[in-house]
Amino acid sequence: MENQFLCPSEQNLGGIGFFEGYTHLGSLGFFHDKVDDDLIDNIYVELEAVEGLQFGISKTKKYGLVVRILENSSDKLENILGCVKNTILRNGRYLL
Repeated sequence: MENQFLCPSEQNLGGIGFFEGYTHLGSLGFFHDKVDDDLIDNIYVELEAVEGLQFGISKTKKYGLVVRILENSSDKLENILGCVKNTILRNGRYLL
């Protein structure tokens, strides 16, 4: 679980370590015992193809990954996260 407390009157949300000029942050966590570097690489290649996209992918200590994306449009953010989900599902070994 992740918690964020943002208070624009007390924090410079445009500064380093916050949203750095973006208005939206999207996160997608995926946990499965077969998550591997190939999946992370495939997601990276897909996101890298989106011009100007700011993102990061982290492999969790065990059985998972987290993708974070900064954007200025919730619709675009939702579409990109949907593409990440589809990349995961394209490989049948992640199905329950």
